[in-house]
Amino acid sequence: MNETLFKQLNAPFPYEDYEYNKDDDRVYIKAQAVKERLNQVLGVGFWYYRPVEGSIKTEDTGRTTSAGNKVIKLVLLVELGFYNKELKEWVKIIDAGSQDMNRKMEEGDAIKSSNADGLKKCASAIGLASDLYKGLIAGAKDARHPKGGYPVLPDSYKPYYEKQGWEWPKRASQGNGKPAPVQANRSPNKAPTAEPKVGPNDAGFAAEVDKKTGKDPKNIESYKDEMGNILCSFCELPMPEDEALYCLDKHKCKPLCRKKGCQDKYKNDPKYKF
Repeated sequence: MNETLFKQLNAPFPYEDYEYNKDDDRVYIKAQAVKERLNQVLGVGFWYYRPVEGSIKTEDTGRTTSAGNKVIKLVLLVELGFYNKELKEWVKIIDAGSQDMNRKMEEGDAIKSSNADGLKKCASAIGLASDLYKGLIAGAKDARHPKGGYPVLPDSYKPYYEKQGWEWPKRASQGNGKPAPVQANRSPNKAPTAEPKVGPNDAGFAAEVDKKTGKDPKNIESYKDEMGNILCSFCELPMPEDEALYCLDKHKCKPLCRKKGCQDKYKNDPKYKF
């Protein structure tokens, strides 16, 4: 693979395409962003991905949920193929994708997430988001943020962001690639005041948060998984964003899907109101 192609695949992504996962304190690239980058660089129709037939299996992780249930992981092999225009032939890469399954997750949804995970691993083998896997992009824990933290980008990305006309998040870095410290609004002669509520581009929310989960129940980003899917707060299955927004704005309740009838059954339940 030539150097130009590698640079195009490894080019920085818009800030909203980076996802922080507080469970493993890591930053990920959204699956849709990976697909869009492959389309841009390799060309539509010049690449594909699919699960390897017969490779699906489940494993006991040895972990349990807070309710004492076993955490089962679904694992499958994913094949990424792309057309190498220099060699004039198709190149194939195979890697494993996985997804932890809870008791409310259907196998089809776990397969979908595992397939996307495998795609990202295969794509990294040809240089996509190489900086991420080198550790140049870190995560910063922040209990006030709806996702429990946020991505920290290297300052070397600033010129690229300026060239693309993208806004550089205020708390994306601190000049040395480390997360900016969170400081209370204090004065020597005054009692501490509440932190101001800031917007999503500041990557640090000082809104109401659940002390146990570190999430803001009124913010739709709180209900997204590492793949960017919005999860129903009852059945924990992916749901359309417009349905989630309807719940938050209209019913003032957490996202509830219509797929399992959760919206009709639980929208008036005090447990899901805020």
